[in-house]
Amino acid sequence: IFDQLMGWLGAHEVDVALVGGDIQEGLETPFGPSLDVAHRIFASNRPRLGWFVVRGNNDRRAYFARLAAPGVTLLENESLRLVEATPPVVLAGVDDPYRKFDDLGAALRGVSEDAFVIVLAHSPDVRDAVRLKTALVLSGHTHGGQIRFPFGGAVFTQTRGGKPLAYGLARVGRTTFYTTSGVGWALARVRLNCPAEVVHITLRRASGPHEDSGPVPLL
Repeated sequence: IFDQLMGWLGAHEVDVALVGGDIQEGLETPFGPSLDVAHRIFASNRPRLGWFVVRGNNDRRAYFARLAAPGVTLLENESLRLVEATPPVVLAGVDDPYRKFDDLGAALRGVSEDAFVIVLAHSPDVRDAVRLKTALVLSGHTHGGQIRFPFGGAVFTQTRGGKPLAYGLARVGRTTFYTTSGVGWALARVRLNCPAEVVHITLRRASGPHEDSGPVPLL
């Protein structure tokens, strides 16, 4: 799967590449195989604005720190401007929400209220994302449920938001969520009706009042 991922990355030009954590393979020590794979993945594509990575619940802090590399920015409850526009486009990366290490308020300290805020988090359970009116939350952790039945959806959602936030698009208030199924597995290397994925998102400035481009399930 990682060779396929690097092949896709090598064939596409992107402005920004985002990684939602859980890169470490279990509790491996020393930090060998998955760290090597991660750096090979980073090297397979040089995004115009860089790679941005947040920590997952399986990434020990010492491991996470070693992910740093040229063109790779680690975000822990902090933000930066991706685009100097009006309004500015801001990326806020929070620490692992699964273990409640996320602090979006701290990440957005000093960010103007009119900013278009994209939140990168390991889990969709980002505290205050809706209250702070963030535009877009990009996350993983759930593996999309990993096992999904045709009519019932995910058996295990791994999110406090339940099935609507377990996979794909959802809208809560003014905040849009996208939860990816990712490229890995939890517990067993088994997927059912839930293929691995790389999500390629294009953001465009709307002309006039915003309208959703397609059906989005509402909570």
